[in-house]
Amino acid sequence: MRDIKRKIPANGDQGVSAQGDFIFLKSATGSVAVDIQGRGQVGLEVGDNIKIAGGFKEFRIINKTNDDNTVEIAVGDGDSFARSIVSGSVEISNELILKETGPHVLSATKYNRDGITSSVNTIVAATANTDGILISSIASYVEYSSCKVGMNPTIPASINDAAVLYSQARDSDYKKLSESILVLPVIVPAGQGLYEANGRAGNYSRISMTFKVL
Repeated sequence: MRDIKRKIPANGDQGVSAQGDFIFLKSATGSVAVDIQGRGQVGLEVGDNIKIAGGFKEFRIINKTNDDNTVEIAVGDGDSFARSIVSGSVEISNELILKETGPHVLSATKYNRDGITSSVNTIVAATANTDGILISSIASYVEYSSCKVGMNPTIPASINDAAVLYSQARDSDYKKLSESILVLPVIVPAGQGLYEANGRAGNYSRISMTFKVL
């Protein structure tokens, strides 16, 4: 495990060349975010740990304040982290950032919609997502229909044009139910809107979610 200490100027950022599969924020004098190899900013609080699926070779530390920010971060592999720190964890894939913030308690927004069309509905607009969206639960019910949740920087013409995060569908014989379940909680990166489409003409479905705009 390697400790990295940097003084980041007001509203500035610095690149760090370091290999590993986790980043742990040990201390900071102000609000901090990191960008793992251009995958989007993730805000961190002291004590948060980001675990990146497949590892990384570099990242950027972003000072989110109007003052200089002294930041201390630990970088290493998951095994060394498990031996030395007890905290929450984050996993980052090509499309998703999965985060468990351990002791942090977040209030949540509840979203519920009954559907009988396949039109795309905006849950959170991309312009409203400046620091990420934490999804804590998704549940759905379908008849001869489907439910999908996706993310995209603009409103997609079809939910299938978005990066689909969750999908549940029933086939034509009513006997089989296919479902894609996320490992929750999940963070949708900043700049991405959150959208859903459920149902089709004459067929009922329902989707329920809880989330927090960070």
